[in-house]
Amino acid sequence: MRIGIFGGTFNPPHLAHMHWARVYKRHFALDRVLIMPTNVPPHKQPSDLAPAENRLEMCKLAIGDDSGFIVCDYEIRRGGVSYTLDTLRYLKDEYPGADICLLMGADMFLSMSTWREPREIFRLVTLCACAREEGEYLKMREHQPMLESMGARCEILQAEPMPMSSTNIRHMIRNSVTNMSGCLHPDVWEYIKTRKLYGVGRGMNGILREPEALTYYVRARMSARRFHHSKCVAKRARELSHITGVDEHKAWAAGILHDICKEMPADEQLQYLKSRAILLPDDILSSKGVLHGFTGALKVQDELFIDDEDILNAIRYHTTARAGMSALEKTVFLADLTSADRDFSDLPQILKALEDGIDSAIAYSLGFKINKVRAKGNLVPQFSLEAYDEYKR
Repeated sequence: MRIGIFGGTFNPPHLAHMHWARVYKRHFALDRVLIMPTNVPPHKQPSDLAPAENRLEMCKLAIGDDSGFIVCDYEIRRGGVSYTLDTLRYLKDEYPGADICLLMGADMFLSMSTWREPREIFRLVTLCACAREEGEYLKMREHQPMLESMGARCEILQAEPMPMSSTNIRHMIRNSVTNMSGCLHPDVWEYIKTRKLYGVGRGMNGILREPEALTYYVRARMSARRFHHSKCVAKRARELSHITGVDEHKAWAAGILHDICKEMPADEQLQYLKSRAILLPDDILSSKGVLHGFTGALKVQDELFIDDEDILNAIRYHTTARAGMSALEKTVFLADLTSADRDFSDLPQILKALEDGIDSAIAYSLGFKINKVRAKGNLVPQFSLEAYDEYKR
């Protein structure tokens, strides 16, 4: 029998934890995976570590009825600091004759030689490591001979990244994010809310100053391609904020969030807006290319409790523009058009117009966008026509 040991604080256990557990089980041909929450980790002791019994229960909720995974409470029952060697000795007695596989990421694999009695650990287990980020696989392969010279048996897997962090999830929870479907199993999220763990519901708008938490919120809700564009727009918005004079934190936040509903099906967007009694003109409702801005503004208001109207408007009008835009709205509108990932015929002219000022660039951009929409035989939003009339003057 081959048994994998997947340990950690699981503070809280998130969807990436279970994703990696399944990858390990499949790739390393494991018969069973033991999910092992630590009592007190020896290498890190976060100040917001949830009680052991709560983390144990959340792990059980996270695996559900998957028979290939078992939550093991040994380290929590033992109490004190959780040392891997003590746990492995226990498991060797508990599963005599089994091949015990210690599952780990690159950081753990590269630091194994510094652990408590590493040679004894290597005698007891097979190291099954996964390179989860770009560039890790080569480092692990280079490090492997040194561990093997100490008696380690190593198996290394390279897999696609799945960026997710318990730290950032806790940031999101503290800042009143209400939809964690992209990060947590629904039963885990319900448990956190019921037990009021991690300061759930504590604040509003504080998340605007926590870029990592915002980044993870966005990444969990869109494709890799759309996420790359959102990061580029956020970076460009921060650059333009130094020209427009707006708060760079607000510019970055509006930029990273601007396409949050871009990949939501149009019928779902319409239903969502209808459920909130949001009335929009027909030229917006009929345009799939601009509707997501209005849906996105409502989404971040509902889920992130962002009530800064300037940020909401920057998201709302980032595609159509409008007459009387604020400096932040102008910033995000142009950032979306001139981000580093953009490549279209009129981009050089827009950048050239920007040398004469923000308003000149907006006037040229609106003319370009209006002509493009008309060329396709589509209806130009009235917001865009009114903005063009204003800015070309």
